[in-house]
Amino acid sequence: MTAQRRLFFSLSTLAVACATAYRGFLELFSVTLPYDDTGYMLSLIKGFNQHGHLYQKVFSQYGPFYSEFYYLVCGIAGVPTTHDGIRWIVLVLWVLSSIGGAILAFRFTGRIWMAILAQLICFHTLDRMAWEPGHPLSLIIAGCGFLALCLSGQESERPKVWQAIAIGMGLGALLTIKINIGIFAVAAVGTAWIYSLPMDVPGKALRYATALLFAIPFLLIQTGWPAPIRAYFAVLFVCSLLSVLISASARTSEWRGATRFGLWSLTALLVTCAFSIGGVLLSGTTWTDLINGIITTPSRMGSFFSFAPPLRPFEAVTAITGLLLAVTWRFAFRGSPIRQDWFTFGLRLFFLTMVIVWLATSDHYFSLVLPFVWVAALPFNQESQKSAAPAWQFGQLAIVLLAIGQVLGLYPVNAAQATVPFYLGSVCAVLVVAGLRTDLELKAQSLFAPRRALAFAASIALLLVVVGMSWRVAYIAVGRYGHFSSLNLPGAKLLRTDESSAATYRFLVANLRDCRPSFLTIPGVNSLYNWLEREPPTGFNVGMNFAFLSPDQQDAMVNVGRTCQPIVAVLNRKLIGFWTRGHFQPSGPLIDFVTKECRSAGRVNNYELLVLRDSPQPKFTFCVTLDKEWRAAADANQITAFLPANVGAITSASLLQASSGRATRHRLEGAIGSDSLEKVEDAPASGPRQFSIHLQDATTLSKTALDQTLIQLKDDSGQIINLPFLRPPDRRQAR
Repeated sequence: MTAQRRLFFSLSTLAVACATAYRGFLELFSVTLPYDDTGYMLSLIKGFNQHGHLYQKVFSQYGPFYSEFYYLVCGIAGVPTTHDGIRWIVLVLWVLSSIGGAILAFRFTGRIWMAILAQLICFHTLDRMAWEPGHPLSLIIAGCGFLALCLSGQESERPKVWQAIAIGMGLGALLTIKINIGIFAVAAVGTAWIYSLPMDVPGKALRYATALLFAIPFLLIQTGWPAPIRAYFAVLFVCSLLSVLISASARTSEWRGATRFGLWSLTALLVTCAFSIGGVLLSGTTWTDLINGIITTPSRMGSFFSFAPPLRPFEAVTAITGLLLAVTWRFAFRGSPIRQDWFTFGLRLFFLTMVIVWLATSDHYFSLVLPFVWVAALPFNQESQKSAAPAWQFGQLAIVLLAIGQVLGLYPVNAAQATVPFYLGSVCAVLVVAGLRTDLELKAQSLFAPRRALAFAASIALLLVVVGMSWRVAYIAVGRYGHFSSLNLPGAKLLRTDESSAATYRFLVANLRDCRPSFLTIPGVNSLYNWLEREPPTGFNVGMNFAFLSPDQQDAMVNVGRTCQPIVAVLNRKLIGFWTRGHFQPSGPLIDFVTKECRSAGRVNNYELLVLRDSPQPKFTFCVTLDKEWRAAADANQITAFLPANVGAITSASLLQASSGRATRHRLEGAIGSDSLEKVEDAPASGPRQFSIHLQDATTLSKTALDQTLIQLKDDSGQIINLPFLRPPDRRQAR
């Protein structure tokens, strides 16, 4: 391969990376989800960077490598630990992971257009990374991409020491990021290594034992999912795994070479784990804390919070179909290599068709792609099967087994974690496209011209679908980012969200700023501390704090809450319902504290502001009230606005109906009378400002939900302020 061709590949990849990075920016900086995993991660990173003592004084359910990575990036490299800063880091990891797919395709095929196709596919399948910026997911995917690059090589290459060391390091990093993900990755690579051993008696025994051991992690999936879904998942996983193992045809290595390769990988894995664990132990963590943090605590999650994938009998049927096709490929064409070659070609076209449907619908991966991902493990052609070095076929098999094994990571929560198998499935699609390379290079006058035409048509269809879907998502992201408003809070200048959410968050920040010594959030909404540039009351910062924390950890938070003034806690009952999903009744010291020792002083949207029962009613700002809700004798058409003194003279006011999501603004012009701004100019120069607004039509607000209605004010400097409605406490919930 010439240097000029490599340069052209590098420039093409860079150009595509810039285009995809723009799309990624728009997605990452226009998504804020209420369960606030990003706030949890920011509190975890800050807590470890400033105090150490991971798993002891700083709560974490993830391995130490995650915290140590962000210690290097944020604590040493100086990237700010803010909403904007963490999103830039995720964007870099997102783009690098997609470039990994391009490098793989270029290494397999030598074709630049195939590399660009692979880069686009990998980037597109990672769009769930925008849901939870800062989650270990982005680091896990980068680790999987690194592993895939280390596992692949040239067909003529023999196993290399550096390759074994790099593979061990990648596996060690995954183990110390999220232990279950690391175990599944070790199982996948270890199984591929076993299948590269000689086919003597010990080698065969190891194969059978490994196949059985690989399936054992499924037993971890117990009562968190309904029984039918567990049954469908069992059929899907076991059949997909058996399909790969049955169709595996890697050339075997000698015991001596394979053993040396395995020992180097194992040594690198252990050294990587030792460095990561040693680093966190030096920061003040004890062995007991470490075991509780990375094993005991995460293992409890399935009993509190689970979200099953939407599996049906169809997934089980397609998995069985995939297994039957694998058996057919393996045993039906032993005496006819030509027929097997044609059957392989048909399987590749079928698999790419399933990938196209998946990408076009953004759904059905587990019913259409996973049961047939074993096709990616097939030899590229008959000559490749005979001539490829064991290291090449070991790497190919390991990548496919990674895609199968990481499906186990869906338990107990099938959410953004599904991105890991999605990404590895897209890498397998790259392997399948590379398998069609020979057919694409056939001459038109050849006897196999129809194969060349079909292969070319499938590749073009895949390219068109990927480009079309990427363009569609980018178009939506551009519109959403342009429509949304900037949060304009510390560390979130670039982050945008809808007007209702932005007004709610600004209200919370404005009214929590004077709380001392701190305040609680139940469940954890740790972004509030980040936007206020303050530390949480304790280092126990997880979102599901009312269930995931031990009684002692909750008591430590309650002890701080009893000293807080004027606002003690922010409570979101709807968010508690999201976490529990009806699986259990929330209880514990935190719930007891807010129900027995606190009362609600008012709420905005789903956020209640709590004070101690004997405390006076606090004065709020950056909000409006419908006076009839607070005082029965008030006029039905009167609204009271509360603003800080630093806002200029109000020159106009209007009613704004907002919604959470990508919605258009709908102004109710004329709803506010011209006399509604009387005496605003006479407001005090310091202290909170309060004035009344009188609606011309008293029925206007009765036709809209107050939680999705804002009062939009404009001052003499041109500043626009959206104020949410402060609602009185729900007396039924208070009781």
